[in-house]
Amino acid sequence: MDGGPIALVEEGDLIEIDVMERKLNIIGVAGEKKTPEEIDEILRERRKNWQPRAPKYKKGVLRLFSMLAASPMKGAYLEYDK
Repeated sequence: MDGGPIALVEEGDLIEIDVMERKLNIIGVAGEKKTPEEIDEILRERRKNWQPRAPKYKKGVLRLFSMLAASPMKGAYLEYDK
């Protein structure tokens, strides 16, 4: 998700997926396992340089849908403020 651990994953990272807890953790970099402290420092640096992607759809219905669609896990509806 935007700016979360999955947004910071890079080629060669070792990841751990905990399906029951619904978590994704980066546990290594460049194929080498790291300590949690090392991972925290690496992610802090990556987060400084992270830029959100430009929106794929800039106008029309697909832009609205991409901006307002809730997760299917939440019921797949459109979220908007009045």
